[in-house]
Order: sequence, then structure tokens, then C-alpha cells
Amino acid sequence: MEEEEQVLFKALHKALEERNLDEEIGVRLELANYYYQHDNTDKARVSLNKIKEIEPKLKNLHYYTALIDAKENNIDEAEEELQKELKLYPKNFEAKKLKRILKVQATFPIITIMLIAINILIFTFMYPAPFFSDLLLYASHQTNVFSTSLITSQFIHASLLHLAVNMVVLLLFGLALEKNIGSLPFLFIYLSGGALGNAIQALLVPQSFVVGASSGIFAIMAALMLREPLLKLNIFFLLKVPIIIVFGIYFSYSVLASTNTLSVQDVSVGEIAHITGFLTGILLTVLLFQERILVFYSWIMISSASWVLIKSILLLVSSEILTLANFFSEGIKIAISILLIAYSYFMLKSVTTSWEYTQT
Repeated sequence: MEEEEQVLFKALHKALEERNLDEEIGVRLELANYYYQHDNTDKARVSLNKIKEIEPKLKNLHYYTALIDAKENNIDEAEEELQKELKLYPKNFEAKKLKRILKVQATFPIITIMLIAINILIFTFMYPAPFFSDLLLYASHQTNVFSTSLITSQFIHASLLHLAVNMVVLLLFGLALEKNIGSLPFLFIYLSGGALGNAIQALLVPQSFVVGASSGIFAIMAALMLREPLLKLNIFFLLKVPIIIVFGIYFSYSVLASTNTLSVQDVSVGEIAHITGFLTGILLTVLLFQERILVFYSWIMISSASWVLIKSILLLVSSEILTLANFFSEGIKIAISILLIAYSYFMLKSVTTSWEYTQT
């Protein structure tokens, strides 16, 4: 038994001895929340059932039970509990939000599948053609960034590897996001991120050859990060890292890489398009789902600390003559950056895991 659980049990025993029902209900709610956060849904349910015996009409009680049902993928039971909650408290915002999320997740992610199919079909018809390079040039918006090619360029890929990588990533992140926010918001974020990302890439680096779905994919990555910031990505099948930290670090690296792109005209990888698509995804997600603003602030903190971290590491690695003073100076920056990243993550975790439905 962990220390936090022991403290709660002592408080519960005290409330039972004093026959303080209000205190008992409060402690049992904290116990249920503790078990919910630690994925022990059976004990969480037991705690809530005990509360139902004392105060069956307590606000959020059926909502909490619905969260447990949803976590166990018992969607029908979750919807029944939400109906009970909304019957008692029709204006319960959290219950309405969970009901909407469960409805969205029950739908088939048709847009993601259609986008992948369209990309594959277009490449299949274009690639064997003897004039493939001419088609590629026409489909890209190299000469006119305000034409319909802002859309068509997102469905054109320069090689089989280019297509394969983009479609695999689109499948992984697209399925998760579409089932989280719904098909129409998903399509809006995807196409907007793709169009704006490709346009900015072509404007800032006029000689660039901009095609591919990458900008739109980065937009949906950003949207998923804001919707599910604690979702863990398996890095090289070795380490599970929260998505908000992964994209905080990667975004900072991409900004540094794009700065280099602008100076040396190295446009083989469209870092500017990726960054613009990512920022578009963040902006649209915050506008569509304003309750995610706290996640946005946490991402800003993590990205800023990551910027300092990466620059300090690169300086230490690339420096031909490293003085002791520089070593300690950059070492302190690295340590502070890591602490800020950890602080931002754990602060976010402390306010987002308490009785909140998390997509698995």
C-alpha cells in the first residue's frame, strides 16, 4: 500500500469512528479518484458504490461511475450512468462533454481512411506515367501559393517512401484524433494545416518543391497533443514518453533546423511547412476546444525549455575549444531546462488526471 493510499485510509477510519458522513463521502471520493488514476477501476467502483449507499443523488457520482465504465470500454453502461447524471443535473457540463466524446468515439474514422485511400490512388495512377515529373511540378504550388494547388499538393508524393512514411503516420495519429474530436473538425484541421504549411514553405523558400501530406499530418499531431497531452509514445520501442514532451522537444529542434534552412537554402525536408502545419493545428484546436488552453501554456513552457536544452547541447558538442566556464554555464542551462520540462509536465499531470477521461 502506497503512502497516499495509507493516508486516505487513516482519514476514512477516522471519519467512520466519528460517524461524520460528509467527511466519509469526501474521503471515499478521494480514494475513488486515487484508484481511478492508478487504473484500479475495481476499487474505484467499490468506493463509489459505498457513496451511493450514503448519498445516491450526490452530484457527479454517476458521472464518475461513467468514467470508470468508459475506461473499461463498457460504453453502454457509461451512457446509462450519464443519462442518470443528466436527469439529476441537466446542466452538468462535464457529463455532457463525456457523452459527446463517447458518441464521437463510437463513429468509424471514415475521413482518415478516405484520405489514405485517395493519396494511394493518386500515387498509383501518377507514378508509372512517363511524364511523372511534369505532373509533380504541376501539382505542387511552386509558382502560385494562392491557387487550388494548396489543396492538390497535399495529395501528391514524390516517391514511394515519401508516401509510405506519411500514410503510416497519418493512420496512427489520424485514427486517434478523428475518434477524439469527430470527422469534420479533424478534416478542417488537416486541410488547413496542409494548405497553410505548404504555402508558407513556398513563400519563404521560393525555390522549394512543396508536395506531400506532411503539413496536414503535423497539424493533426499538434491537435492530438493538446487533446491528449499525457498520451505516451513508444520511442524506438524502448522508452514511453508523453506526447507533449516529445513534440515540445521536436518542435524546438524543427525551429532550429528551419532557421538553418533559411540561411543555407537546404530545402530537401520542408521543416518550415512542418512547423507552420503544427502551429496551425495548435491554433485551431485552441479555438475549437478552448478548455485546452492550459495544455497550450504547458507546451509553450516545455518548448521554450527544450529550445535552451538543444542549443546548449549543440554548443557543447560542436565547440572546438571548450573552457571550464563554458562547460559549467551550459551545464547549468541544461539542468534548469530539464527541471522546467519536468515541472511543466507534472503540473499539467496534477490538474488533468483528476476524474478526466483519457483516450487509450
